[in-house]
Amino acid sequence: MEREERSPIVGVAEIWKSGRSLGKAQICNLSEGGVGVVGMLYAYKGDPVVILLNGIGRVRGKVAWIGDGGFGIAFDKPIDAEKFDFSMPIRRDANGRAQHSLWRPGS
Repeated sequence: MEREERSPIVGVAEIWKSGRSLGKAQICNLSEGGVGVVGMLYAYKGDPVVILLNGIGRVRGKVAWIGDGGFGIAFDKPIDAEKFDFSMPIRRDANGRAQHSLWRPGS
């Protein structure tokens, strides 16, 4: 099985599980089939999640793997990764963590 081409991305996305925000994570890579993120978020392999990607919208998927400080999400349906919007500024706190204001469902 051939791996999809992945684009190294520096961006921020908000991740939701069971209708609640897990928080924001930094995007490490993005492909049509999934995304790798880094952040202090709690999820388990197999958890269904929704990730909000700028320029693409809400994307449903499942946690595919968990590693040091991050995890991968396999999308339920392929996306057009080239539509990812880098234009939203990424602010960092005093510890260098990405700080980003994103739309929240219901707001």
